[in-house]
Amino acid sequence: MQPGLRRFMAWCSRVVLICLAAVFTFLALQSHSLIQPYLNHFLRSLGIPYKGLLWAELNFDYFTHILGAFLLTLLIYSSDIPWLRKSRNKVLLCGATVMSLAFVAEIGQWIIGRGFSLKDLATGAFGIFCAMYLLARLEPDRCGSAVPQRRHPPSLL
Repeated sequence: MQPGLRRFMAWCSRVVLICLAAVFTFLALQSHSLIQPYLNHFLRSLGIPYKGLLWAELNFDYFTHILGAFLLTLLIYSSDIPWLRKSRNKVLLCGATVMSLAFVAEIGQWIIGRGFSLKDLATGAFGIFCAMYLLARLEPDRCGSAVPQRRHPPSLL
């Protein structure tokens, strides 16, 4: 990728990262879920049966944690932040950054009375792992040794 295009993509990633961080912070520090009533209304308008509505209501939170952690990890990686640029294992450092942000969000939720949930941290960790695995497979030369590369045996011919 050309250097000018890489800088532009990093700038775009930083803008989206800041916007998503603001939205995630706002949603995490609310005393109740703001998305759930709209989700139920949307699913009812699609004609989803009642059992499907109950399933969505119980599991939507886990889906949002996985997706949020996945997106934040990818955006932090692609934003080319200077302190990450010098790291030997950029993917691992991005994952650790997102995991620490998730931990701080859970502490904030505990302070405002929503409770500290290890399930939320575990689903966030799963999203981070998926993003790290994807990044290590897409750019093995820039990611350090997050995922060992398969070496083929020498040819006998």
